[in-house]
Amino acid sequence: MSNEKLFSRIDKLFDIDLLAETKVMIAGCGSGGGGVALQLVMSGIRNFTLIDKDILETENIIRHVCGQRFIGQKKTDALEEVLRDRNSSINIDKINEDIMQFPELESKIREHTIVVLATDNEPTRYLINELCVRNNIPFVVGRVFTRGIGGEIFSYRPNVGGCLACLENVLDRSNLRKGTREIDLVSDEERNKIYGM
Repeated sequence: MSNEKLFSRIDKLFDIDLLAETKVMIAGCGSGGGGVALQLVMSGIRNFTLIDKDILETENIIRHVCGQRFIGQKKTDALEEVLRDRNSSINIDKINEDIMQFPELESKIREHTIVVLATDNEPTRYLINELCVRNNIPFVVGRVFTRGIGGEIFSYRPNVGGCLACLENVLDRSNLRKGTREIDLVSDEERNKIYGM
């Protein structure tokens, strides 16, 4: 299938070749990261790095772009298959590592035009925030608050505004968020209760 025909419905909307060299790192390949990656590939983005250590489990698939046939697969492998089904000529580098333990994370981030920060915990968000700021790499982060009571999206553009850590230092959280803990800060027992609701 030729790319000319593949993008014929959207090529009048914007110049897809303008983004041809864009390199996107998707940090976290769950429902958020998978959904963003799929929209990007459908917009003509061709160069991806997928980083996630997790396996797709039954409870993931109701919100994930990957369905039941992917249960038990690494999230990076499952997502790669879905993305290639939309555009077989994309370039994908997969990293099946724990973000917090991956020694080459900073050098990998430097190779990218932008990072999509779609992890589900604060430590990884702040680590990637720090590395992107240090290397002048823009990023966007989306997160859902525990139990889905709300969420937020934030983008960082080097030399234009503050980073995620800067934002958190000045935010006055609403009463709705007060006392709500991120899922990574609760015990395994409490996490199982929350996900089991």
